[in-house]
Amino acid sequence: MRRLLLILLCTLPLVTLAEEAVRDTVYACKDGLAQYNGRNYTPGTYTVRRTGQPDIILSVIETPRYNITVTDTIFVGDSYIYKGAPKTYSSVGTNRWTDELKTFRNCDSIVNHVLVVRARPTTTSTFEVHICKGDSAQVAGRWYKTKGSHSVTLKGANRFGGDSILSFRVYVHTSIVVTDSISVLQGTERQWYFHRFSDLPAGTHRLTSSTLLHTAYGCDSLEVLYVTVLPRTAGHDVLHLCDGEVVEKHGMTFSSNGDYELHIPNTAGGDSALSLSVRVHHPADTSISATIAYGDTITLCDTVLRELPVGTASFSRQCSTVWGCDSIVRLDLTVVKAKQHILWAATRDTVAVGHIIPLEATSTASLPVVYTVSPEHLVAWTDDGSLVAQAVGWLDVTAAVPEDDSYLPATATRRFVIVRRTALPEVWDSAKSTADPFKCLIDGKLRIFSSGSWYDFTGREVR
Repeated sequence: MRRLLLILLCTLPLVTLAEEAVRDTVYACKDGLAQYNGRNYTPGTYTVRRTGQPDIILSVIETPRYNITVTDTIFVGDSYIYKGAPKTYSSVGTNRWTDELKTFRNCDSIVNHVLVVRARPTTTSTFEVHICKGDSAQVAGRWYKTKGSHSVTLKGANRFGGDSILSFRVYVHTSIVVTDSISVLQGTERQWYFHRFSDLPAGTHRLTSSTLLHTAYGCDSLEVLYVTVLPRTAGHDVLHLCDGEVVEKHGMTFSSNGDYELHIPNTAGGDSALSLSVRVHHPADTSISATIAYGDTITLCDTVLRELPVGTASFSRQCSTVWGCDSIVRLDLTVVKAKQHILWAATRDTVAVGHIIPLEATSTASLPVVYTVSPEHLVAWTDDGSLVAQAVGWLDVTAAVPEDDSYLPATATRRFVIVRRTALPEVWDSAKSTADPFKCLIDGKLRIFSSGSWYDFTGREVR
């Protein structure tokens, strides 16, 4: 009996030590206390003893009280919207007031408002106005046609609603006429403005710049050129033929390579020595290779090749050279698998525990998307394939499309934030509304809901 009693006394403490303590967390506003089970606690960590139950490891976390200053500036006569109501300020000065709010931990916070009302500034502008003789320019509703200096004041015309003073000087410019003359041989390949000298017959011609020439200030200016075209005494021409083609030109028949000296009359009735070169071009047989991705097209001569499968293929077409001669082009084509991309829809990336995580990714190739998650313990899959948040944390969802016969594989990962679900109304539940205003923090920003609309802590309506 003594040995059995000793064994029991030794084993009982071991059973007690095996029980794990329960952890809990409460929050205390700065310089305040937190209540837990009827007792007050300052920030820190405490062990709460319980008879017949595991101890509680209590963490008391200090929550700050905020003191925020918001400064805005308006001009005299403007309206400032505070808590949804506009107020107009008609005098210069600084206006101050204070709002007392509570955070979502129910801690007192203060918002200090500073509104500076400034006088509307006067702006000045100095510039030049250039016009051509006989024209007029309009400035601030008035017309000016002679040179001189002017000043105009526009009441409330600048972007701040203040006066704008315009100081300007008017300059009047005259047009210019420039005359010149040259001599050229008939057929000379030269162009002056829109005039081609090669199109001009023998003789003297008066050419003008018409309305193409203007001064630096846009005034019409005329340039006159007297061109004397001299009769042509010599020339050279090249005749391109395809193999087997026969062409008649200048009273002669040509079918083979050669250089010929011809004497033909010119437009002035005299002789011109024409040096004619005949070039015969043979059909070409060309082989090329190319690589394209699935879904791309490629043009071979006058044929567009499209909807080609992955692999290799050979094509040949009859084309025409720059001289119009028949030619055979052979193409060795390789079609490789195309890249595809995964696009995530622009849905929310923050959800609460118990809510469905939106899985809205699509492939640019319209192929089925497979989803994987990490870490897996944060979520659960439902029977209908939906993903439901189960615990707080960062969740990476990877959308993947495997490789198939035409497309390469692709993946894209999107990160979601899973937050703790609270007793406050869910801001993404648009069907829920209340007649009584309430406050909450959304993405770290204080928001107030009242009468079906959201406002920030300054009273401005937000969306």
